[in-house]
Amino acid sequence: MRQRQSVMILVQARMASRRLPGKSLRPINGRPMLDYVLERLQRCRESGGLAVCTSTCADDDAIAARCETLGVTCFRGSHLNVAERFAQALDHFGVWGFVRVCGDSPLIDRAIVDEAIARLHEGEYEVVTNNLLRTFPAGQTAEAFRAQTYRRGFARMQHSDELEHVTLHFYRYADRYRILNFTNEPDLSNLRLSVDGEEDLARFAGIVGQMTRPHWDYGLRELVERFCTMPV
Repeated sequence: MRQRQSVMILVQARMASRRLPGKSLRPINGRPMLDYVLERLQRCRESGGLAVCTSTCADDDAIAARCETLGVTCFRGSHLNVAERFAQALDHFGVWGFVRVCGDSPLIDRAIVDEAIARLHEGEYEVVTNNLLRTFPAGQTAEAFRAQTYRRGFARMQHSDELEHVTLHFYRYADRYRILNFTNEPDLSNLRLSVDGEEDLARFAGIVGQMTRPHWDYGLRELVERFCTMPV
């Protein structure tokens, strides 16, 4: 049986953003946005480690510095070839599997990440995701891969969009891989809990400002019930 600690959470983060420059470290209630992502993921029960994957660009020195302050591992690789960055990270950490979480997901429900890891460990699937058929809000995506499967897919990537978006290849050629897509009931895919622009950032700040408990105590159901327009 595979040891559960062999699946690592890799957070994709960068400072460069066309719509919201420097968004990873934009302050919300006095804390960089990246802090919220990491504090939530540090409380996952199924993971075997946590690291931020950023680029070697000078702009991302600030992300590496923040990780050092927080005591979180930071791996740095290619700026534009993000898929290669992840492949290099897998070689560096030597893990059996990983979960990709985007750094623009400061309200990610750790239970979703735990579910992806647990299902990957069941052994039947090479990829476990909630992003092939989307029923979760933006900002609640978890994509778990066996490392050997990711390396096999990376070797087949030929298009620039696949190298930039890391997991696109596996969805584009889903028939080549054993993929499990887990879903949410009801379908909440029309809701946004990610941060991609100023409007999203303001929405996130408003949600955090209303919280009366530590932000990581709020899972998806309560976030939707209390702070979104659609009830669960």
